[in-house]
Amino acid sequence: EAKTFGWNFQEAEDSGKLILLKITPGQLIEDLHSDSGVLTDAIKKIGAKRVVIDGLTPLRQLVEGVRPGGYREAIHELYEKLRSLDVTGMLTTEAINSQQLGETGTQQEHYICDTIITLRKEAQRRNVNRSLEVSKSRGQDYVAGRNSFRIVQNEGLRVFVRAYARERLTPPVPATNERVSVGIPVLEEMLGGGVYCGSSTLMIGVSGTGKTVAAMHFLAEGVKRGEKGLFITLDETPGSFCRNASSLGFDIAEHVENGNILISYESPLELDLDEHFAIVAEAIKKSGVKRVVIDSLAAYEMILPKESHEFLFAMSSYLKSQGITSMYNYECPEMIGVSNLGQDLKASSIADNIVLMNFVEISTHLRRAITVSKCHGPATEEQTREFVIRKGAGITLLDESTVPNSDRVPQLPLSSYYGVLARSPTRHSPIIDEHVASGKPMPKSRVPKPAKAAKLKTNSLKQ
Repeated sequence: EAKTFGWNFQEAEDSGKLILLKITPGQLIEDLHSDSGVLTDAIKKIGAKRVVIDGLTPLRQLVEGVRPGGYREAIHELYEKLRSLDVTGMLTTEAINSQQLGETGTQQEHYICDTIITLRKEAQRRNVNRSLEVSKSRGQDYVAGRNSFRIVQNEGLRVFVRAYARERLTPPVPATNERVSVGIPVLEEMLGGGVYCGSSTLMIGVSGTGKTVAAMHFLAEGVKRGEKGLFITLDETPGSFCRNASSLGFDIAEHVENGNILISYESPLELDLDEHFAIVAEAIKKSGVKRVVIDSLAAYEMILPKESHEFLFAMSSYLKSQGITSMYNYECPEMIGVSNLGQDLKASSIADNIVLMNFVEISTHLRRAITVSKCHGPATEEQTREFVIRKGAGITLLDESTVPNSDRVPQLPLSSYYGVLARSPTRHSPIIDEHVASGKPMPKSRVPKPAKAAKLKTNSLKQ
């Protein structure tokens, strides 16, 4: 069995570095009460410094069958025996009555041993999840909580540190006042000159509003400035992402080939969040990534609704601590959505900046609008702007003089409508409508009247 993990125990045994010993519970008990015995002699023979006793359950059954309460005494004697021989010991045992070791505090090993490590295998949906937990480690600090692990061929146990604890294990970098470009010039003006380096930006909108296109701008701008990017997705494969980007004029495939942009795709069907976090952290560490995009947060919420919020908060905290600028895409379930804003944006606590991307329904015509609702730093432009997505240019924000043409419905700039963030805006002022319906006098305008233009004298129709 050891060979499947890359360990040649036979060679170690032949060279006198290892002894594989089969011992009965009775022999072990005799050894505990004498200066020689099967175990003691084997340790002294090769000068062993590590001893593993695999399977204490038969010892428990033998001792408890003879004298109730004797198992604790036997474990204490075994502990003293190993200490007298100056060896580091590892003991394995099975849980009793489905209780994990150290969980209830009733098992004898919990009181005597210096370190308690519990391995679990639990069903998760139609998958099986393995976890490792350090519940005790005498004389030193340790990371509490369950950590996922896998049994890997040619390696053994591969442990993935719990996502929430990773920030604690990684030294943070100091925050700076440097601002970085998101790759969309007019949006940067709305954000007050870009976003802070190491900050997080949440892009919210229904499917098709352009959240992934904004991510392409963000990553491409980073490459232009010599900053490597990482695109994390559960929704689409690297091939489809590069193809879609190419149709809009972004050569993401070339950047991927050059190593300037990394794409991390995992199937959501059997996703383990700790392992997923470890893959991301390793990619950041090895490649020197400075920008990260997660597309989209809704996929995590759909797959693991209970664990996703803790995971996303841990991911955001980790990226900020490393000075990495991040962008998260979140699909809002409503078509145009402010009515459920507080309910849907549970992930907004992870973001320093929030950008809303909406469809605006004007008669039978759909137009796109973008709004910055939250931004850390200087004051933002508190205005909803219209944008289009064009091949070769991506997201292009329109000014007031530019209105999309429509053969069916006359179109006006978005500033001509009320309730743009609502489901369907109107060209009528609610204040004017109320006064017309009630017969009240119209409110006085606060806008100053323009100066009177000078009259032009003309002598003919032609003039």
